[in-house]
Amino acid sequence: MFKSTCSTLLFLLVLTLTGTPAIASNKQVIMTIAGDKIYSDEFLRMYRKNNLSLPDSLQKSPQDYLQLFIDFKLKVKEAEAHGLDTLTSFKNEFFRYREESAVSYLTDSTIDEQLIHAMYNRMKTEVKASHILIRIPPNATPADTLKAWNQINELRQRALNGENFSVLALNYSEDPSARQNKGELGYFSGFMMVYPFEKAAYETPIGQISPVVRTRFGYHLIKVEDKRPSPGEMHAAHIMLFVRPGSSPEVEAQIHAKADSIYEMLKTGADFAQLAKKYSDDKKSGANGGILPWFRAGRMIPEIAETAFALKKNGDYSEPVRSMYGWHIVKRLAIKPVPSFDEMRPKIVENLKKSPERNQEAQTAFVKELKSEYSFKENPSTTVWLSSLDGLSTDSLQAKTASNLFSINKKPVSRIKFIDFLRQKNHVHKPLTSEQILNYYNRFKDQSFLKYEDSQLENKYPEFRLLMKEYHDGLLLFDITDKEVWQQSLKDTTGLENFYATHRENYR
Repeated sequence: MFKSTCSTLLFLLVLTLTGTPAIASNKQVIMTIAGDKIYSDEFLRMYRKNNLSLPDSLQKSPQDYLQLFIDFKLKVKEAEAHGLDTLTSFKNEFFRYREESAVSYLTDSTIDEQLIHAMYNRMKTEVKASHILIRIPPNATPADTLKAWNQINELRQRALNGENFSVLALNYSEDPSARQNKGELGYFSGFMMVYPFEKAAYETPIGQISPVVRTRFGYHLIKVEDKRPSPGEMHAAHIMLFVRPGSSPEVEAQIHAKADSIYEMLKTGADFAQLAKKYSDDKKSGANGGILPWFRAGRMIPEIAETAFALKKNGDYSEPVRSMYGWHIVKRLAIKPVPSFDEMRPKIVENLKKSPERNQEAQTAFVKELKSEYSFKENPSTTVWLSSLDGLSTDSLQAKTASNLFSINKKPVSRIKFIDFLRQKNHVHKPLTSEQILNYYNRFKDQSFLKYEDSQLENKYPEFRLLMKEYHDGLLLFDITDKEVWQQSLKDTTGLENFYATHRENYR
């Protein structure tokens, strides 16, 4: 069952530890267990990881560690002999880990790094913009989409011809807040808007109107009014006097006068926190002396944010300012600049992982690289077959023959897989247009390249193969130990009684 070539292994290990990795990197068979070959690179990885990281007093010699490695591999083989690697629970756990580990290999790391720097630069720069939104329902028909497209393009042309953007937003924008703010969004920076909107805003020059932008909400026009370095985060407090929408001029004047009287109290030395507790209609912050959470411009009512950032020093407070909610007196408590790139990098990476839209550029670039690396051959009948799908719904699609759409590195991809892809992506079951079919087909090709690359990771990247091998064997070692040791000990009543009798003095 077991055969070892220990002299070869120890020779390779000496070469590695004495600084000759080029020779040792030529992996060789060092033993066979139940007919399976065990290679030197696996042993060397585990030796470096599990032994050399220990203090000198705990490190084992290569000979001693070799015996531990052999014992470990024999236990793994025993687990496989019990069929533990065929259990659904094992397969699901291993698949989950491999899927998570493969992510970093299925994108362009250079592009990712560029994206991280780009996002940091956006966090250091704020854009002030207005927008017009024409909504598109999630399940819009092609006719509805075309209608919205024509409408937003007409509005763009009117704005380019000189019509007032704010008036157009007030009259036509389907963003509910446009009734109050006429489309004005104030200042914002990176990660505050959905990605296509943010990207267009940063790429549009000051004073100009963006091309039409499509997001999950619909079509947008963006007018960029200003760009400035981000002042960072603000800690402020406010006293708010609420003005009910539609209030009469007399009521408005009374509330304004009350705000002015509170401002006069502050000027004569009254305590801001006490006045906030007594007079503020924002009860949540008022109970805490008017203190608001830390905010960046764009994460706060524009009137409060702009007023707070305009104050010169901590402790300064403003005259009453009007917002859509009422009157505010704002006090600056503290301010902190945008942190350094090194400080912000972990947070940026975390936010990017939560935003598939932002990673799309990196994945698109990576797929482009794969297309140049692997051969691609499309079946001559594919174009005709795709055309035959026009006007059909996904639930009526059938692949009448076993023909393939194309091959990647001579590995065929069938029509059936494309139909399955269509059914996953299109749940509406409405007739497909030729444009939709082509879009889905292009997305399917990209996904097929990624899947093929995923299937090659163990061959292309030795470190990935060894990582997967380590996790695979580690899971089996845990399972066989649980089955043959831990679970057995729970059933060994005689052994438990003997242990108790031997250690009775420890259980008073």
